Amino acid sequence: VINETAFTIKQVELQKLEKLPDGTETDHPVPGAAFYLFSADGSQLGGSLTTDDLGMISLQLPAGSYYFEEVSPPPTFTFDLQDGERITKYPFAVPENGTETVTVTVYNRKLSGSLSIRKTVENADGQPLDEEQLAKDFTFSVAFSDNGKYSYRKSNGTVGELASGGALTLNHGETALFENIPAGV
Repeated sequence: VINETAFTIKQVELQKLEKLPDGTETDHPVPGAAFYLFSADGSQLGGSLTTDDLGMISLQLPAGSYYFEEVSPPPTFTFDLQDGERITKYPFAVPENGTETVTVTVYNRKLSGSLSIRKTVENADGQPLDEEQLAKDFTFSVAFSDNGKYSYRKSNGTVGELASGGALTLNHGETALFENIPAGV
């Protein structure tokens, strides 16, 4: 007797998408993430799999239980987190019945960093600054390569938001700190 369900082959797709540093899920594909495929008992099936330009890995598998294990996020990304722990294993099952594609949707978090802009004024002759020099405003144009809008905090306690190409004004000794700027911006 042959068990025909053991020969049921289904399309399986892993979809890798971007999650913003604040945890917001997007529909932006993440190419270049590396995975291995395992059966539920921990046996590795095949070699390394990498998401394509659409953030996809497509393959066909017989009915059973499996998991993808992420081994390497692409540059400017890190593993997704759950309760402060990084997520690397993504279990899924291929059912014996039905014809629908099995889709496993997973995320990588975009890395982020800070941008600090500080203005320092010095007299060429080394003399101390006078009150007029200390009070002088200096205006900077700040452009972000993603044309985004980011919040900042000045060292004097004021907060604001600046769109790409916007003007930022600082005095001597003043700093503006932008936090959570996505990597690559």
